[in-house]
Amino acid sequence: MRDETREALRAAADLVAGLPLPEAAMEAAWRLLRGLGAGEAQVREPDDDFAALLRAAARLDRLFELPVPDAPGLGCFGAQVSSAAFGALHDARTSVSGVGSDRLTAFRACVAEAVEFVSQFEIAGETRAQPADETLTSIEEECAPLWPLLGTAEPRTGDDIAALRLADGVWVRLPAVLCWRRAQGRFANGLGFAMGLGVAAGRNAQDADCRAILEWIERDAVALWWRGGRRGRAVPLEELLSGETGARLTRYRAGVQGRRTWFLDLTGEIGVPVAAALSVDRQGQGFCYGFAARATPDAARLAALEELMQIELADRVVAAKRQEGGEEALNDMDRRHLRRSTQVAGDWPILHPGGFALPQAPPLPEEPEALLPAVVDRLAGQGFAVHRVDLTRQDIGIYVSRMLITGLQPDPSDVVLERLATQRRSGGDDAAAERVALY
Repeated sequence: MRDETREALRAAADLVAGLPLPEAAMEAAWRLLRGLGAGEAQVREPDDDFAALLRAAARLDRLFELPVPDAPGLGCFGAQVSSAAFGALHDARTSVSGVGSDRLTAFRACVAEAVEFVSQFEIAGETRAQPADETLTSIEEECAPLWPLLGTAEPRTGDDIAALRLADGVWVRLPAVLCWRRAQGRFANGLGFAMGLGVAAGRNAQDADCRAILEWIERDAVALWWRGGRRGRAVPLEELLSGETGARLTRYRAGVQGRRTWFLDLTGEIGVPVAAALSVDRQGQGFCYGFAARATPDAARLAALEELMQIELADRVVAAKRQEGGEEALNDMDRRHLRRSTQVAGDWPILHPGGFALPQAPPLPEEPEALLPAVVDRLAGQGFAVHRVDLTRQDIGIYVSRMLITGLQPDPSDVVLERLATQRRSGGDDAAAERVALY
């Protein structure tokens, strides 16, 4: 990233935070903010969250806007980030992206993804997730469902973190390797699941908590569907027409007719809405997906739709890299995208409804402050315990939470928990265990 861009981002952060600026810096800040689609309304009152995102953006290796050919009405930003630039003890790099209904929303989503990544690394003098005293409870029996997630990792005696069990407020000790990234790669530390699962940034602590829990519920539902053979349900046309998703699909596609899109309801017995947004090209090939769990079915479909279009763009990027540089230009993630897009056919039965939607559970509140205890209660009622680790870094100023939930099936993962094994035995889908990986 150019130095002048970093300076403009820092100046914009000061402006948004309500701090005084020299005239030249003020002009640069306003140019950048207007370029993002932020006007007077966004800076009328100090916004600490937006200011923190702008400051974090100034520490990225690269930040760029991306066109979305299959959805020209969708905003998208991409970035490259290194943990060392944020003071991490272990250096790792990754690419992130974010999408949204406009440029500003996409920018915020992209930078939040970068903050989620770097917040998973320890820093010098680390104080996050540390046991406050020696009275923490270590309940082997109740936490035992988490042990399979360790994979080949070897926890060290005394190398613990403090996690808060949300249902009853009890602090428990868990192995630190379940929390901190200490190596490069998505299956870091030798764990049996992708370490990015259940980590989320939010505008406040409750928002981050909800996002992290909902990602676990989403991935569990996807695993039971794709890897377990549990069929998705039809989404009634009446629901699509009465919600925002249909109109947003039309707006995002902006007249581009190259893809065919449909939705599945993946909601399970937990009772939290989970949606799949799926698409193929006109020949029924180039399969792409998007998944989300949210407080309402329409919100889940909308979030899944935006992720779908993000994956469609990723496939185009992979195709361009392959055309320009050949197979050797592709990394492991690119090859996973390529296998999924070329090996999955749009007429596979698992991609289509296996029946009508189940009766809906009582509606959930949408505000994070009320949604968080409601979802924790539903999970506890099914026997799933939610453990929270606060990964928020004060020097970054963005709330980040990691959730570890006993019993839910992680995805992607090398581990098959009893929940997925039971679904495979009862689902009657012989192909489920061997399907090409989605992620």
